[in-house]
Amino acid sequence: MPLVYATELGTLVRLEDDPPWDQVVEELVHQLDADHHRGTISAGDASFGLVTTLLDAPPVPVLTVAWTMDPPVTRGPFYDSGQPRYRWGVPDDVTRTVLDQAVSWVQPDAGEAFVTQGAYPVAVSASDAAEVFEESLQRFPSTATTLAAVHPIMPTAGLHLRALTLSAFGVGTWGRTAVTGHAAAALDLASIARGMASQLDVAFVRPMFPAQLGGSSYLPPQWRMGRAEWSEKVPDANGIQLLTGAHLERASNLDDWIVTRVATDRFLVQARDLDRWYYPLPSDDWAAGDYPDAEMVRKARSDFGAMILGA
Repeated sequence: MPLVYATELGTLVRLEDDPPWDQVVEELVHQLDADHHRGTISAGDASFGLVTTLLDAPPVPVLTVAWTMDPPVTRGPFYDSGQPRYRWGVPDDVTRTVLDQAVSWVQPDAGEAFVTQGAYPVAVSASDAAEVFEESLQRFPSTATTLAAVHPIMPTAGLHLRALTLSAFGVGTWGRTAVTGHAAAALDLASIARGMASQLDVAFVRPMFPAQLGGSSYLPPQWRMGRAEWSEKVPDANGIQLLTGAHLERASNLDDWIVTRVATDRFLVQARDLDRWYYPLPSDDWAAGDYPDAEMVRKARSDFGAMILGA
């Protein structure tokens, strides 16, 4: 069956198989004509063109959050292998709030916006973005769904991307390009986590290439597989993270960190010198794992202790 996304900007019909295209289009034309519809049919763009423009963009701070699931991932359902089945898993009322916040953050103006799942973008407006986003998320939880918008940068002629990606097990990634200051951008992203702190198991701000927004390849594989442990462990030490009391109980020594209670059993743990954690970094250095300086990371990992997964 074709997948249909109807928006104010048009309707996208996604055909998953490889049928005889001429026949399919002819049948679609006859059906639309019989239903007294008028318009045009054209092939959609099978790739999210912005990705190609971002391939050379240097890493920027990105916020990764994990909303509390209900029921928790430990209650299944499970595949035959014993791994949890892919599902979004966040309560409906929280999901609606998340989507509304996403639209206002990603589309604060009339910039061109897309909901994209895999390589299939759907053009959306501010009024229908949340609905299309949720439909794609619920239908295909195993594949990340992204809401992205392009904004012109003044006075330059460049483009600025804002994007939020949601994926299975209540995971979200907030990112933007063209930041004016990396430490300031990290704090701005941290404010998003603070605003929803009581609904999160964990959150952290770390660098990522903009072209990888929504991906998880920058996180350890054992972290991605261990969703049940996220409310008490982190993948690594970062300059900013939002943690639970269970996280803090595993720490070795956080005397050198700024620890602020921001909600019941939720704490923002922040490095005292964010400029050392978040600064413009050559892409080759980040790709080689050289960010940030080794001694600072060693000390941070020692401070976090058993809070780090696998420590």
